[in-house]
Amino acid sequence: MTISRKPPTNKSSNKNDKVNIEEIINRGGSVSAEKSKEGRKPILLKLDYDTVDQIDHLVRSRKVKIKRQTWIEEAIIEKLSRNSEGIQSI
Repeated sequence: MTISRKPPTNKSSNKNDKVNIEEIINRGGSVSAEKSKEGRKPILLKLDYDTVDQIDHLVRSRKVKIKRQTWIEEAIIEKLSRNSEGIQSI
């Protein structure tokens, strides 16, 4: 294996790169947390195997097939609506 020298760099391009980098830094940008509030927020949900098996059984027993995630989302929305109704009646 032969060893060769590092190719020489063009010093004038480094000056232009430095200016471009400064422009990018000074331009700024939006915060990523602001963007995530517009869409969906991914979460990690850990469940017991028995619970997942029960959910899968209920999902498979539906006449209209849906994904497990959709079933869980529906269950959460139903629970939230029931709880909000209970809060309003107090």
